[in-house]
Amino acid sequence: MAKRWKREEDEEIEIPPFDKREHIQEEMRKVRIHSVYSGAGLLAGLLSGLSHSVSPLLGLLFGMGILAFLIISSRGEVLLNLPVKSDKDIIGSSILFFLGWLGMWTVLINPPFAG
Repeated sequence: MAKRWKREEDEEIEIPPFDKREHIQEEMRKVRIHSVYSGAGLLAGLLSGLSHSVSPLLGLLFGMGILAFLIISSRGEVLLNLPVKSDKDIIGSSILFFLGWLGMWTVLINPPFAG
């Protein structure tokens, strides 16, 4: 069994200072990343749904191709100049992209939209 760490009674606990401005800027950065990824997911779902009548594989390629483009461009900050700081941001945004893409694609390939 693991030993419990005991704090001495006279030891003071230091609370780091909280910078409200920095916190708001960090949250706005995350909102920008998530907005780009979710918008691209809905756009990819629209393209996938419209191309599904030609080939379902083409719809899948649209979605995965756009996701790959987003991941590559956000890691290198080449085209989109997204302020990505960690892989956690990319994973969360990619899941958001995937759900938006899959939802839009599913809606568009089912009646009454697919006719």
